Amino acid sequence: MSRSSKWLLTLLLTVNFMLPLYASPASFSPDQIQEAIDETLAQRHPKDNAQWWRSLGEGAPPIIIRMFEDSKQVFRRVRLLQGLGWFDDPVALDFIKKQALAAGDDNSIRNAAIKTVGVTQGVKELGFVSEFLKHPHPQTRWTAADVIRRMHDPRADQALQEYLKGEKVEWIVSKVLSASGEKVKAAPLVIPTALTLSPEFQGRWIGIWAVLKKAEKPQAKELENTTIESETLEVELKLELGRLGAVVRAHAAKAAKASVGREFHLENLKPREGSQTKLAGVLVQGGTPVQKYEIQGELTRETGELLLDLRSPAFGMVTLLKREPKP
Repeated sequence: MSRSSKWLLTLLLTVNFMLPLYASPASFSPDQIQEAIDETLAQRHPKDNAQWWRSLGEGAPPIIIRMFEDSKQVFRRVRLLQGLGWFDDPVALDFIKKQALAAGDDNSIRNAAIKTVGVTQGVKELGFVSEFLKHPHPQTRWTAADVIRRMHDPRADQALQEYLKGEKVEWIVSKVLSASGEKVKAAPLVIPTALTLSPEFQGRWIGIWAVLKKAEKPQAKELENTTIESETLEVELKLELGRLGAVVRAHAAKAAKASVGREFHLENLKPREGSQTKLAGVLVQGGTPVQKYEIQGELTRETGELLLDLRSPAFGMVTLLKREPKP
């Protein structure tokens, strides 16, 4: 397409709603529609809006869907979803919903799809958007909550209030309350109490502690590439969650005692990442002076057996523990 043709197409797309006699959306070929979209998305500060996208005509949605499927660029795919949402087309809406449900670990696409459905469809899609208030990823729950807040409908407000009663991540609750202003402050919202660790952490754990051979205090990013000594420590760990702490006894081979010490303990245990099965805390090693290191743990299951994964890169701990068998 020549430069003059491109200029004319851009002009027609911009003002066709004002000049129906000079340009009809049906007159745009698929190639012209795609080229117009490409040029708009390539702009540093695009000024496209709902009216601009709709001016592309009823034949645009299939072209936008194909462009989305052909692209691997996240920003481009997000913008195409947003534009697709402005069309009153059930096929387009169904496609956007499928992206939200099938996005997997891609938070950008999933959240863009949720937002597009909520912004363009409003309270009609409250049921669909509300399902993402149960999503395991906090950012997705926040996206859904913010979209529902923007619906400005009593049914949406009620759904948001019910959701906030059970939300355990404080920053989500805080952001929703802050963004809602006086309207939500006056509503009977209940801010959830502090999240507690799963009772499955309680009890005695035994296992092997691999001693890192590399640096005395390796950085976390180095942990995966750190070699492990052949000698290991046998560890017996007793967690007493009622005291929000843990007592640890380590029985080590003689060669390892000098660098690790015989006893240490954990304190300030608390949930991590909004999950009851993940913990964070402080590992304290006795001596003069007392040494403290950050530690993280997580409950996992392998072949039905409950395991406790504890890691403290700075202290040199990588250990996988299992419950002490009952006598």
